[in-house]
Amino acid sequence: MSSATPSSQVLLATMALIKANADAGKTHLDNFTPFVLEAMRPEPSRSFQPHEIGAAVSEMMGIELPTRVAEALLKRLARQRDVVRDNREYRLEEGVAQRLPNLLAKQAAFVRDQEALIDKLIAFAAGEHQTVLDREAAAAALYAQIEDDTVDLLRVAVRADPYRRRALSDDTSYVVSDFIANVARADPQGYDAIVAAAKGTMLAAAIQIPNLERIESKFVNTTLYLDSPLLLQLVGLEGPEAQSAVSEVLRVARTAGAKVACFEHSVDEAEGVIRANAEARRRPGKVPTRITGIQAWAIKSNLDHHDLLIESEKFRSKVSHQAITVEERPDHIPRIEVSEDGLREALESAIAYRTDEPLLRDLDSLVAIHNLRRGSSSAAIESCRAVLITDNDAVARVARSFFSREGHQWPVATSMSDLATILYLKTPQEASTLPSLLLVAEAFAGLEPGSALWTRFLKIVEGQAEKGDVTAEDIALLCHSEESRRFLMEATLGRADKVSDESVSEILERAKQYASAPARADAALDAVKRKVAEEQRDATNERLSRTEQEVEGLKSGVLDANLRAKRLEENIQEVALNIRKEAVARANRRAKAVASLVSVALLGAGVASFAGWVPDGLLGTTLKVLTFAGGILGLVTAVMGGNLVAWLHMVRDPLANQIERSHRRRLGLPSVARGKAKGSAPTPHVDQ
Repeated sequence: MSSATPSSQVLLATMALIKANADAGKTHLDNFTPFVLEAMRPEPSRSFQPHEIGAAVSEMMGIELPTRVAEALLKRLARQRDVVRDNREYRLEEGVAQRLPNLLAKQAAFVRDQEALIDKLIAFAAGEHQTVLDREAAAAALYAQIEDDTVDLLRVAVRADPYRRRALSDDTSYVVSDFIANVARADPQGYDAIVAAAKGTMLAAAIQIPNLERIESKFVNTTLYLDSPLLLQLVGLEGPEAQSAVSEVLRVARTAGAKVACFEHSVDEAEGVIRANAEARRRPGKVPTRITGIQAWAIKSNLDHHDLLIESEKFRSKVSHQAITVEERPDHIPRIEVSEDGLREALESAIAYRTDEPLLRDLDSLVAIHNLRRGSSSAAIESCRAVLITDNDAVARVARSFFSREGHQWPVATSMSDLATILYLKTPQEASTLPSLLLVAEAFAGLEPGSALWTRFLKIVEGQAEKGDVTAEDIALLCHSEESRRFLMEATLGRADKVSDESVSEILERAKQYASAPARADAALDAVKRKVAEEQRDATNERLSRTEQEVEGLKSGVLDANLRAKRLEENIQEVALNIRKEAVARANRRAKAVASLVSVALLGAGVASFAGWVPDGLLGTTLKVLTFAGGILGLVTAVMGGNLVAWLHMVRDPLANQIERSHRRRLGLPSVARGKAKGSAPTPHVDQ
């Protein structure tokens, strides 16, 4: 077998493969049986010892497989009839090699997915931070960051560091943290790949835990005590990312049977931290002694010192609202007393406390857990009775080292990321969001200046203030603006050794330019507004001029139309008058013709009657009727007056109206009502 070390890309792909095995419903041990079979496949007839399998898997997949775990996996495979056991040696059962899935092909597919992610990291580092990373360096940096953010458990559980942790420089750590934060915000596909590797990393931690079969057991009468920084995160005073991560860890812990509490002195410490930050916000022109996560969030959220004082007053009720029991420290038990001087010395040597107060609070918390356990505990967190949960890895390391001599098989303090890993291993489905929340919270925390960097930065700013090189306004800008924090991280990439008087001056200049940018932007905006207003005014005047011309044109058109309409109406009236005249004339002619015929007929009938010549038959009857009609007509005329022509004129008007309507229809003109009503048009005069 080759002795080449797998690349970090292969390692990232292996973690994604472990996560895929878990998604398929495999147990923690079964997640790794495919690796054992793959290691044996090239030599199916060869017998292997457990330590050889562990080495082969480590070489092929990049993960450490302890001999005891390799032996447990081989025994499990022997029970499943996949391998044959001969004393302490194992070989593949005949025919198994041929039916095994191609695990390396699956791994290669995951490698391709990770390659796309690594390409994005390389481009991001070069474009955003002018940092050049080759493919292996980028993959190593990403894996180291994921491992550091999600797996601290086994340093505690087995009291050693079983992982071959990649060295990660401070500047690369900042670049990778910024990359993860950006991917989490804007690249769902890339973020899924990172989370898959993170979950696989946490699952890979399971093989380092002694008595792995107990990992799924519930908490039994064990209380998790939160230290003050975690309380501040839980109530949201260090940002939503940290709050979400802590809240989810506690939710899953309670589901697993754990109780959650804190000490009274931790609440007091947290309230004091809030008040101290309020005072720092009240005096922005003074160089602060330190800058905490609370102040960073206050700056980002634009909270002033009044807001922080209100938060300090509401803090205790907010803690209670989170169902956190607040307890007093237990009394000292003389027979199990520890050397508090020795513990203090251990804490001071590991942590650079600026004042005694946080040191004493940590000491009180660790001793309180020791007393709650009555000086000893079991080897499992689920039954250790009490454990301090801290966000400070250094406190957890000191607690592990110092109290291991006192009979505590499980350390008195465990980091939050350790607890998250344990909970994820217990119930991967219930705690499925824990890795991503923890990863995002750690990534955003990684964008903030660390303690060493801030200490160095503030010391230089304080020195410049003493020399009069910076004003109170400059100090406020340097120490109390979100942009200055970002400029500090960009200038130093998180490394304290890169801070100098020159870099502080450069950061101040950038901050001033950034602060003045809104004024410059406002001036530019005003100029643009003026130009736009002038252009709009000119355009408006031009539109008004065109509108006036159009109105004048419309007026002229309307006048012309009115004139044409009037002329048309006059023409129509003239035509209508002519039609009426013609109709009356024709009616007159017809009436005269009828009158003439009637007159002649009456005259003839009268003469014949006078002469006594009345023939028989139809003609005679007709003459008699005409004679009778003439008599009646004469009588009516004598009584009413008038003559035959005048009577026939009564027939003329209806006839004229009928003729007029007929002419109008042919010409398409509307009909006109005629009659004797008042106001009706008079019949035009026509010569008789």
